Amino acid sequence: MAIKRNSYNNINVKICGIRDADILAHLIKHKVAYAGLVFYQKSPRYIAPDDAKKLIEIFSGKIKFVGLFVNETIDNIISIHNIVGFDMIQLHGHETPQMIQALKAKLPLPVIKAVGIAQMSDVIDSKAYWQIADIMLFDAKPQANDDLTGGLGRSFNHQLINEATTLPNSWWLAGGLNDKNICEILQNLHQKPAMVDLSSSVESSMGVKSPEKITALMETLKNIKTVTD
Repeated sequence: MAIKRNSYNNINVKICGIRDADILAHLIKHKVAYAGLVFYQKSPRYIAPDDAKKLIEIFSGKIKFVGLFVNETIDNIISIHNIVGFDMIQLHGHETPQMIQALKAKLPLPVIKAVGIAQMSDVIDSKAYWQIADIMLFDAKPQANDDLTGGLGRSFNHQLINEATTLPNSWWLAGGLNDKNICEILQNLHQKPAMVDLSSSVESSMGVKSPEKITALMETLKNIKTVTD
């Protein structure tokens, strides 16, 4: 087995919960590919559509913007998109395959469907979305008393992904990833995700992104080693 060193330019990164221009400029400086805008009002990372619109107007074309929704109606998603103009939609609640089909028929943007993983049955159940959503996002499964469906800083057993007989054509990885564990996690996966998605691990407090932690993450990814035949 030969060890190949990859730069982080080969590992796509999305950072979710962006709310201010300085942090967004920092993401662009470090070549983060996607910025997540949270339109879930219960989240400490919530951004109002008018504020999100201002960010996109400043940084349009420099980074891709993902609008994140949790159990939102199709009409409200479309209404917010008409104000903001994001590039992709992320659904992080209990949205059904039928809802996603109806949404895509009315708003032809790529859809990321997040699913919580705690056991193999969760991976198997996610297959209902594989032919409907454009991208699957595997995240840690929230607990019954959690107010949020993601961004909780929890990981899950990634061996479940290795043990799955099949995986979606395009899938991303979230759930407790940080600059201390991300290299080992990626090295141990038999198949690599197209994107890693982070939020709480690059915050100084809940909802407040840390430039220092973002820099540390991206510097770590510069030196990641992957094992290839």
